[in-house]
Amino acid sequence: MIDRHREDRGIWVLSNLAWYRLKQPCRKFIKQPNGKRISQHELHQSWHAKVSLLSNIVDMMSDSRGYIQPTLVAFHANLSPEESYNSLLLSEEDIISDASLMKEPFDLRLLKHDAHFIMSNLLNLDTVLSKTCEFIKGLKKLQKEKNKNKRKIEDNLDYASSVKASEERCNRWPWGEQKMNSNGKNPSLFRFYTIITY
Repeated sequence: MIDRHREDRGIWVLSNLAWYRLKQPCRKFIKQPNGKRISQHELHQSWHAKVSLLSNIVDMMSDSRGYIQPTLVAFHANLSPEESYNSLLLSEEDIISDASLMKEPFDLRLLKHDAHFIMSNLLNLDTVLSKTCEFIKGLKKLQKEKNKNKRKIEDNLDYASSVKASEERCNRWPWGEQKMNSNGKNPSLFRFYTIITY
């Protein structure tokens, strides 16, 4: 489930009793009906990376207060995902002048692997992001390329590093809560986004 509420972004789990914000995935292994053993931590990691990637992509379409900015949405809607990425890619000189800046606006490699997830969520974000805009068509193309080539890149994806970089870009704790500075104010210039259940 996607929710744009400013305060409740994160990964939430629904039980029979209530909703719970997942702050620390359990590392205990549980045996599944098929005999395989998996932990919540393993299951959560790929989802965490996808949600963080989605946050970064929506960040580039938002203003400094965290709200969707129609002008920015329209700008990126007319570009392919690669063109949007390249338009915001910083030079080494930019990074040297401001150490707080991140070189990449989002994880392009992960996007190529999970284009369908990003596309299905962006289609609900703004009417400009329709199936006919260049950005969505570009995501469809990435998904088709993945399916056609049957790329086996998931084993080589570093979800942990991707998540860490994504959270640094949007200044959030791993569970989605906004970081605050010493005077209790939010120092981030990015948007606030997602609740997802699975």
